[in-house]
Amino acid sequence: GAAYGDPARRKVLDRVATGGVEVTLVLPRIVQHPFLPPGEVPDTPWPTPGVRLVKLDLWRGHANDTHIIVRGLADLVRKVRPDVIHCALEPWSIMCLQVLAAMRGVSPHPVFGVQACETKPEQGGTASRFIRERLYRGVLARCDFFIGWSSPVIRAAKRMGLNGQVTCVAPGVGVDPEEFRPLDAAEKSLARKELGVGGADTFIVAYAGRLVEEKGVSDLLSAIEKLAATRASVRLVLVGDGPAHKPIAGFGASRPWLRVLPKRGRADMARILGAFDLFVLASRTTSSWEEQFGMVLAESMSAGLPVIGSSCGAIPEVVGEGGWIVPEGDAESLARQIAHAIDSPIELWEKSLAARRRAREQFSDESVAQQMIRTWRQATLKVRA
Repeated sequence: GAAYGDPARRKVLDRVATGGVEVTLVLPRIVQHPFLPPGEVPDTPWPTPGVRLVKLDLWRGHANDTHIIVRGLADLVRKVRPDVIHCALEPWSIMCLQVLAAMRGVSPHPVFGVQACETKPEQGGTASRFIRERLYRGVLARCDFFIGWSSPVIRAAKRMGLNGQVTCVAPGVGVDPEEFRPLDAAEKSLARKELGVGGADTFIVAYAGRLVEEKGVSDLLSAIEKLAATRASVRLVLVGDGPAHKPIAGFGASRPWLRVLPKRGRADMARILGAFDLFVLASRTTSSWEEQFGMVLAESMSAGLPVIGSSCGAIPEVVGEGGWIVPEGDAESLARQIAHAIDSPIELWEKSLAARRRAREQFSDESVAQQMIRTWRQATLKVRA
C-alpha cells in the first residue's frame, strides 16, 4: 500500500522483521502523501535486515492512492511467492482487485487480507455508493483476514459481509515511545518558552490536527472561553491548519488565552506535545465521517498527556483509561471536564501514567507489529488446515 511510504509506518515493519518475518514492501514509485516529499518515494531510511523495498511504476496515477494501478505486480507476486499478502488499503480500492488478480495461478495460494480504517463505507451518491459497496463486498468475500484500525471499522466490515475471517483491531501505524515521551521540568519549560505559550504556572490545553468543524474545534473554543473567564491560568493552543484557520486566528486576536500555531511535522509534534498539560479531541460525527482512530490521541498519550475525547467514533476505545470521555457536541460538559482535570492534580497525574502505559502497550510500533504478526499466523494456520 502507498501509505507505507510514511517513515512512521515503516518502523512497524522494522519490528515485524525482527519478529522473524521477511517483508517485501511494495510501493508505487510516485506517491502523493502528506508525510512524504514530492517526487519518488525515498528508499527505506531504516535498512533493517528482512525488509526489502520494491517500487513499481504506475499504469494510472491518481491523487487518491485507493485509485492507483501499478505495473508489474503480477510478475512480482509470482517471483516472491509470498505466504501472506497484506493490503494496507480500503477493500473498495482498485489495487485490492489488482492484488487478487495477481494471485491467480500462484501455488501455494497466498493468504490475503486488508487493513482498513473507514467506519462509514456506505457513503456517496447513489452510483458511487453502489460501486463502492460492490467492490468492498467482493474483496471481503475473498479475504482470509481483516485488520481494522478500530472496533467501529470491524463493525462496518461486518455490515458489508465480513463473516468468519480472522480479524484484529490494530492501527496501521505505531507510536515510538522513545520519540513521543514525557518531558522533564526543564525540557517542558524550554519548549513552552520556544513556543511562546506560557510559563510553568500556566495550564495548557492543546489540540493538534485539521482545523475543521467536524473536529469539534468550535466546542473546544467555547469551553475554554467559559473557563478563561474565571481561571486566568488556562490557555488553549491549537496546532494545525484547515478551512477554519483564518476565522479562528481572527477570533483569537482578542482572546489572550488562545494561541494558534501552524501545522508541524511528526518530529516537531513529538517535542511540542510534551509542553502541554492536557489534550482534547472533541470530534463530531457527520453523515459521512466519524473519528476512525485519531493517531494524535496515541501520540499525546505516549507523551504522557491525559486526554479528554468526545464520544465520536473510535475515540472512547482509543482513550480507555488514559483520560475522560464527554458527549460529542456538548461544550458545557467539555468545559466541566476540563475544569475537573485542572482541579484534580492527583487524578490528572494518574491519568498521565495510565495514558503513557496504554500507548506503550496498545499503540507502540512493537505492539502493532506483534498484532499484525499474530493475525497473519492465525490466518495462515486457518487456511492451511
